[in-house]
Amino acid sequence: MRTHQQRRSIATHEVGSGNVYRDLGFPDADEMLAKAELTSTLSDLIAKNCWSLPDAAVRLNSSAKKLAAILRGQFHEISVDELATAVARIEAAEVAPDTSGRSRA
Repeated sequence: MRTHQQRRSIATHEVGSGNVYRDLGFPDADEMLAKAELTSTLSDLIAKNCWSLPDAAVRLNSSAKKLAAILRGQFHEISVDELATAVARIEAAEVAPDTSGRSRA
């Protein structure tokens, strides 16, 4: 049976900074957090519009393979500006009528 002291040492934890990348020691922590937040927004917008990965990639002038990698968090090679542009394009596509002839559902 565990003593009170043993249980107490197990229950301790460290409060994070609010930026997991900073907590893990990444030198570009603020940029990585911005990319993660933009990627999350991009993923949410794609899901909200019920677009498949290939449909979203076409709207972003990208490949489905590259978009899938970004959505999995592999965004070291892409800039914050590129991700912000992608989010803006999806937001604009939500407002503009779909002229592709494809169903949104």
